[in-house]
Amino acid sequence: MLRGCAVYATVLCLLVVLLPSSANANSLYFRMCFPDPKSPVVDVDVYLTSERSGTRTKVFEGIKTENCSEYSTHVLTQGAFNVSAFHANDPKSALFETIVIDFVDVNATHFTLWYDEVDGTYFETKEGVYDNQLLNVAYVRVFSVYPMSAIALLTRNTNCYRCRNVILGDKVVSTNTITDYFQLQVDFPEEISACTNANSKGVCVGTEFSNQTYYFGERGFYTLIVNGNGDIIIQTDIEGDAEHGTPRLPILYAFVIIVSLFIVWYVPQNLCPSVAHKIFPSDMLMHPPPSSSYLLVNNADKMNQSSDSASKGSHAIGNPKKSSKRVQSLDSFRGTALTIMIFVNYGGGGYNFFDHSKWNGLTVADLVFPWFVWIMGTSMAIAFNSLFGRNTPMKTFMYKILRRSILLFAIGVVFINVVFDTEYGRVPGVLQRFAISYLIVALVILFVPKLTSWFYFEHPSENAPIIYVWLCLSMFLLFVYLYVFVCVLFVYVCIPLFCCLCLQMLLLPFLHEIICICICTSVSFAQRMKPKQQAVMDMKDYNPHTILRRIPDVAPYALEWLVMILLVVVYLCLTFLLPVPGCPTGYIGPGGLLAEFGKFEPEGGVCSGAVSCCEGGAAGHIDRWLLGWKHIYQSPTSQDTYGSGAYDPEGILGSLTSAFICYLGLQAGKIIVHHKGHKERITRWLTWGVVCCGIAAGLCAGSKNDGIIPLSKNLWSLSFVLLMAGFGFIALTVFYILIDVYHVWDGAPFRFVGINSIFIYVFHETFQMYFPLTYQWDYLTHGRALFMNVSAVSLLVLLCYYCYKIDFFVKI
Repeated sequence: MLRGCAVYATVLCLLVVLLPSSANANSLYFRMCFPDPKSPVVDVDVYLTSERSGTRTKVFEGIKTENCSEYSTHVLTQGAFNVSAFHANDPKSALFETIVIDFVDVNATHFTLWYDEVDGTYFETKEGVYDNQLLNVAYVRVFSVYPMSAIALLTRNTNCYRCRNVILGDKVVSTNTITDYFQLQVDFPEEISACTNANSKGVCVGTEFSNQTYYFGERGFYTLIVNGNGDIIIQTDIEGDAEHGTPRLPILYAFVIIVSLFIVWYVPQNLCPSVAHKIFPSDMLMHPPPSSSYLLVNNADKMNQSSDSASKGSHAIGNPKKSSKRVQSLDSFRGTALTIMIFVNYGGGGYNFFDHSKWNGLTVADLVFPWFVWIMGTSMAIAFNSLFGRNTPMKTFMYKILRRSILLFAIGVVFINVVFDTEYGRVPGVLQRFAISYLIVALVILFVPKLTSWFYFEHPSENAPIIYVWLCLSMFLLFVYLYVFVCVLFVYVCIPLFCCLCLQMLLLPFLHEIICICICTSVSFAQRMKPKQQAVMDMKDYNPHTILRRIPDVAPYALEWLVMILLVVVYLCLTFLLPVPGCPTGYIGPGGLLAEFGKFEPEGGVCSGAVSCCEGGAAGHIDRWLLGWKHIYQSPTSQDTYGSGAYDPEGILGSLTSAFICYLGLQAGKIIVHHKGHKERITRWLTWGVVCCGIAAGLCAGSKNDGIIPLSKNLWSLSFVLLMAGFGFIALTVFYILIDVYHVWDGAPFRFVGINSIFIYVFHETFQMYFPLTYQWDYLTHGRALFMNVSAVSLLVLLCYYCYKIDFFVKI
């Protein structure tokens, strides 16, 4: 293990050597610009004469009097210089003489002399001053020589769907005037046009001309010259880290190094095991999974355990390391999703495609959270199957479900949501969404009757109405606990968070006792109130020609599907039919200042605080109504692009579709439980994957912004959850084939992360800002950010491996 860490550290040091370094700040560079050349264009030679030493240097030879020259290759020093220019063909004919410029600036590295041949005016500018900690921006200024009138330069990010234009820097540029540099995002190209008269909302009411699209490069400096003909000439002042967008080379470096390490570790074990045992320690080598790990079926001999062990609160699966019932491909898939989640949460090297979509669309970061919810559903089928096989009492079932839901919700509020001011504490969150999804699906599993024939329903009790009454009472008490003592006291009464948590801890035992009394009371009326003895219903007693026998993982659960589909219908009705003040009914866009061509822009011109700009339509309205704007996410991903206000992507309405994707994951787990053969499982997973992806493609019309229901992680739209579920079925199939069928890979190192998922997730959120997971660079680049994020993820993977070695596992 130590040997592997040493190799890893050496590779990381090599990666640091490959990272780009900052330019020499002591070097000065000079160029000439002729923004509005007269005809004919001539060639000139330019000289610099130092006032201090009298040394005369020819810095340019034969440059043309149009646009801007390249920067001089002569490295200059600080001081005052006389600039003169002569025609190249007639050295005695001067274009100008004795223009004095002063190369004195502690920050600037590039200087430009702008000269107008028409009237002989000139001025000097400085370039090259930028924030060395800021990525994904370009610096743009405007220089107008348009003689007719002042102009406004209009810009629009092409990723901003149906957005109005923005006046660059909110500046109207007069003739022969140059602005300061303004920052523009470089995640997508920009649409640019000039207008002689534009209102405050970016609408051109005068003449608009020279409309074009340009993809600026990160940290590049640009001057947009509006010449006398009204054309926009994009002049690169200083080339950035990339010609267009962001540099991709660091990703290639990281990919090559990671793949090379995997090849060095993997190939010797398969081609020459004896050499691998000499090179690597035994704990770094792959180990084949137990033969029963991929045959998790309803074995009556293994399931007829004493209910006493279940009543003592034992987990569905004991030590994950020693359990022979674990599906290693599922652990590996979970660990892979969590590893990617940690990487994107830590910044993803600063790349926009490792960040969440601004609103509609799909990026790498958008995959992992819904996958994790889907995997949770798959694990629930396996865990509940084990609990059913142990004849677990209903009281224990409910205790486990409520305990896990409450703990997940509480951990999300306390440890994950960073609360500096209780007045603005966020209530929704990632773990809170897990808790709600788990609770809904678990209750559906327990209390929705199973179909054993087309005319008979099998239920865990002969007195179902009584159960439902007490279930409703229990759910009401849970709602009181989660909402009143977390939301109401914390949100509306503004009781400090610590006091709310103390009150929760005091009331928790009484809440559990009340729920248990309710359930036990129903038991006295219904003596046979027990869950099914087996999660996998025995199909041998059924008619062999019925559909129940042919699709045992679907048909018996028809009522469960009906309940989940009703939840989706409720979600769709609220989304598209709920009237929202100041917002079109059925609107599912990001809202904000720029959306819908500025339709939602308020009088104050700012979407923040209590001022809503239709963010998320009905989803955002429900959150503001129930939780208040102070207790939802204040910095949504759409804020920079659309000018949106507060909106929570883990809000209340999206919990319905997240429960649905959890249930789709449960379907994958039912296939594991019901079917023994590899072919049966793979065929069914791929079928479900193709069907889900096909429905999603139909809903979004195979595009980013079109279709009936676009893909939107911010809304957890129906098309989004179906596509993510489809990808989940397909991805699990790939992991299953590699790990559990052909045994070409044992899932390491992701399997170690997947086994200890809740621990490493909370750990990475809690210690994210601490060294060595995060540290400050004096000059930040994508390569260095990528190095920091990859090394942080690698350290956490090593921590999971260490926990695996010492048998340390955290379960809720």
